[in-house]
Amino acid sequence: MTTDGEGLTAALLQLAGHAERLGKLDDRMAEVASKLADSALQTANLTAGLQAQADALTGIKAQLDALAGGEGEPEEKGYMPVPALRWWLLSDGEKEPAVRRLRGWVEVVFRPGYGYLAERLPVCWPQHALAVITLDWISELHSVLCLQPKRTPQALAGMAEWQLRLLPGAMDQIAAEARSCGHAMAMNGARR
Repeated sequence: MTTDGEGLTAALLQLAGHAERLGKLDDRMAEVASKLADSALQTANLTAGLQAQADALTGIKAQLDALAGGEGEPEEKGYMPVPALRWWLLSDGEKEPAVRRLRGWVEVVFRPGYGYLAERLPVCWPQHALAVITLDWISELHSVLCLQPKRTPQALAGMAEWQLRLLPGAMDQIAAEARSCGHAMAMNGARR
């Protein structure tokens, strides 16, 4: 049997052991709390960095949308090119609507506005694959550049490039293709 003094000593020793363990737990908890605070700060910094990147990407997307015609109402987008045709695969019946569209552009936009360059387009152009294919991309590029809701510096530079370099080169090719074709000679008043 133990005496009251021995029991009290044992209890005090146990309490001292518990106090020591509690002190170690307190130290460990303080260390964990410090690491959690560091992690919270790093998370806040990462969140701020991600938000800055998201804002930058939103700005880049807005710029790309503006260059590509943007999002929104059709009148805000500007002209979007018609799907590309594979002229070499089309039957004569399939070519006719596309040639009609080109004829419309030639008569409404090209002949009235492009003087001596338009005069180089032979009357028989619809009978020359090179002329049809060239007028297809020339007319689409003209529409992309000129039918935008806003004139940007890039679009203006593109318009100058189209008119000063691309259009004269395209008309040289078409004129060379039709120079001795025989169609124009068979037609009265053919333009060369």
